[in-house]
Amino acid sequence: FFPGIFIISGLNYMLSPGVTINRDPVRGRHVACTQPLAMGKIIIMEKPFAHSLDAKFTTNMCQTCLCSTDSIIPCTSCNLVAYCCSACQEADRSNHGKECQSIRQVRPHNPTQTLRLMLRVLRRMDMEVQKGDPAVGVAFGELVSHMDQIDVGTKEKYAQMAKLVRDCKLRGEDVAAFDDLKGIISMFCTFEANNFNILNEDMQVVGAGVYLMCTALNHSCTPNAVVTFHGPMLQVRAAKNIHPGEEVTISYIDLAASTDARQQELLPRYFFECRCRLCQRGTDGRQRDMEMGLLLDVVNPMLKEVQMQLDDLRRCILGGHTLRKAEDYSAARVKYAEALGLQKGKLGPHHIFTFETFEGLVQCCIELEDFGEALRHCATSLPLYEWMYSVAGAHPLVGLQYYTHAKLAWLAGEEGSAWASKQRALQILLHTHGPEHALVQGLRAFGPQEGRSPD
Repeated sequence: FFPGIFIISGLNYMLSPGVTINRDPVRGRHVACTQPLAMGKIIIMEKPFAHSLDAKFTTNMCQTCLCSTDSIIPCTSCNLVAYCCSACQEADRSNHGKECQSIRQVRPHNPTQTLRLMLRVLRRMDMEVQKGDPAVGVAFGELVSHMDQIDVGTKEKYAQMAKLVRDCKLRGEDVAAFDDLKGIISMFCTFEANNFNILNEDMQVVGAGVYLMCTALNHSCTPNAVVTFHGPMLQVRAAKNIHPGEEVTISYIDLAASTDARQQELLPRYFFECRCRLCQRGTDGRQRDMEMGLLLDVVNPMLKEVQMQLDDLRRCILGGHTLRKAEDYSAARVKYAEALGLQKGKLGPHHIFTFETFEGLVQCCIELEDFGEALRHCATSLPLYEWMYSVAGAHPLVGLQYYTHAKLAWLAGEEGSAWASKQRALQILLHTHGPEHALVQGLRAFGPQEGRSPD
């Protein structure tokens, strides 16, 4: 952390002097701007109250600092948690000590990431209660579980998980929360709507964390702030210039989607209908959906025929996604290439299917080490990324795509193109991640340098 950090009992966070956390009946808790915030300025930094890694990353990622390393030190007692060094292992001892015993107690079953996160939260809450400071309890009390809106099937799943949590209670352990099944079910519901996915440098989900202050940030499909991570540390930076009186907002979902698709993702998990300017069916939102090719009744009167063609195309792209997920990159590339052929001359330049097809082709070609073809598709995708995420100001996915293009161009010996993409990537990622982030430092050190810039 840096000067200005607030440390309140178990809550470790920094709030910029230019913002406040307010409360009102309509928006609930929200973050309001009180002083001008320039693009790239840090708004909030917060350490997680608790976090856990996805099991597939524990063999090469440190549980404490989330760095990736080949020199991993596994916990030899449970083999479900690992560290990059003895210092990180010691720093996590208060969290993992009893967790490790619980893991071994319920063997042969291995607790899932969500279950391990719950164990860490309950034990950490108990520690804070023992200290006699109510700050953590107050912070959790402000989170909404939406328990009355969650469907019966999900509640039944959480009830089974609550029983597993109770089974993890150690003999002689005096933590009353382990026996409160209804309270644990409510906490699982709270996790669903309030936890943050922790992302690595490639914007890949590697775990989940409880960030009590950052839950005050509301959603918008035209956000003015962006969330990134330095290990488990969550940072919120201004993605645009923010003016006094504006609410600071982030996006809870991927913005590369139509209005209907965004609403369908928000409502089941977060239980609200977004009413930002893109979602109110006004000129901005309607124009964007039209350019993405999603208002078929407007752009083409032959709706039935067009819909059939789009259904075939959708199946082709989904087939590519399925094969890529299964790591059959050769077959996936064939599917994406087929989809590209079906699109030719039929879709606009900003159609969501075009975006997904080029995204898939780039990744498949990289995995197959066909870097020349990857470069060609990546170059085509750059204006798509710029347009798709333009509503969000500076967006890390756009910066990462330019970084990818810079690396591919450098491999191909195209120094001029590599230099231009490196500079554009730096321009974006400095705003979203900051100059001290390892991603930005790696980008600065990569390939073409300022003293060797092409004419």
